[in-house]
Amino acid sequence: MAQPLPSFGAPTMGGYSPHLIYTVQSLASVNSTLVLARPGVISQISLSNHDASHSYIKFYNKATAPVVGTDIPLATMLIPTKDIIIITLPFGLNFSNGIGFGLTKNPEISDTTPIPANGIVGFLTFV
Repeated sequence: MAQPLPSFGAPTMGGYSPHLIYTVQSLASVNSTLVLARPGVISQISLSNHDASHSYIKFYNKATAPVVGTDIPLATMLIPTKDIIIITLPFGLNFSNGIGFGLTKNPEISDTTPIPANGIVGFLTFV
């Protein structure tokens, strides 16, 4: 008899929490976004870049919307031109304060070059 596969959900008090999904659809801006105003864990990132140049997603450990170009990201990830990234994090990307993100054209912390509307689409899975 087949055994069930183990769950890789992020642990919480008393067991595992169901994963939530946040849909990402860029506006014509740096998309300063607060996903979760409390501690959380991102377990999967799935984004596609429909723009003609590279873009970057910057994750912030904040309980308020990040100030893109001023706040220091916890992580910055490249989303290549006309490509898709799918990142599964079995142990999660942990945020002790909250989960925020921004989208920019360049990787520098100070960059505030906006992403076009619908240039980046996808989702984040988190608990």
